[in-house]
Amino acid sequence: MTAVANFEKTQTESWFDSIVATLRAHQVQLETDTASDEITSIYNTLMHGDTDTLLFQNKLGIQRHFVSQILLEYIKQLSKQLPEKLAFDFNDASVLVPQKG
Repeated sequence: MTAVANFEKTQTESWFDSIVATLRAHQVQLETDTASDEITSIYNTLMHGDTDTLLFQNKLGIQRHFVSQILLEYIKQLSKQLPEKLAFDFNDASVLVPQKG
């Protein structure tokens, strides 16, 4: 049995309706020059079939997502005793936190 078959028809329809509505909203934003720079860039890349750029944009989005999740979790852990100063930096593979020295 496929994963889609596990959804009730109403859930599947609702999911597709939501995606189509988002695409139409983005279409209107693009046509009226009200789309954000990020949305404009994504759709320009998709429409021009630039796979390398699309994958690079995806990588940046993934980094933003996971770095923010890591930072939120780190701050939760610090909530019991916050340091006087807190600084973060990151590279492609890790979040860097200065050590007390």
